[in-house]
Amino acid sequence: MFNFPIRKRIMRKILIVFWFTVLSFLSISCYREEPNFGPIGSSDKDWAVSSAVMSLKTIDARRASFSDHLTPEEKCQFVNIKFNNFIRDFKLDEEQIEIIDKLREFLKPEVYKEGSSLNFKAKEFINTWEEKAKNAFSDEQLSYMFSFNTLKEFNELKSMSIENEGLNDCDCATKSDYCSGGKDCKVSLCVIDTYSCGTLFLFHCDGLCEGTTPIVVD
Repeated sequence: MFNFPIRKRIMRKILIVFWFTVLSFLSISCYREEPNFGPIGSSDKDWAVSSAVMSLKTIDARRASFSDHLTPEEKCQFVNIKFNNFIRDFKLDEEQIEIIDKLREFLKPEVYKEGSSLNFKAKEFINTWEEKAKNAFSDEQLSYMFSFNTLKEFNELKSMSIENEGLNDCDCATKSDYCSGGKDCKVSLCVIDTYSCGTLFLFHCDGLCEGTTPIVVD
């Protein structure tokens, strides 16, 4: 079983790297012509925080950082930036943008407070939203939208027709499953416990996409 002292050391290391990266991005933000993660119009702090998360070396570290190190306000901005990039990168049409905008209505800090009324309402709405989204987007697009992969990483995974190769911690939510390639999210013992999976990254990461090799801890 995974013990709490080891978990605390992992999270402390991620936290140190995360804030060092935030400060690094803030120090160069005054000199950037355009953000290379966030859209034009996002504040320097929003851009720095989002870039710092996505610059962490592993997907597990990015997921843990989003869950444990970002404030509810920062989570809203992170998701807003990710939506804007998704619209730009995939050149979405008006109907697709409208579907995404329906989710933006829930992007208020309260939604990232587990058990809050808005959190509950969002999860209820998501049940019907996901059905509509599956008709407007491919499985791969939805998997990318609610992942911590960069566009380059997403394209590399797609071109190799593989997913989650190697050892990984829990990377999906059984209640909001975005495993692509016809795979399902299977319940697994998680090393790091986070709420950063599924639609809006609201759901408990409690499983692994089929074919992923879990981390084994004695």
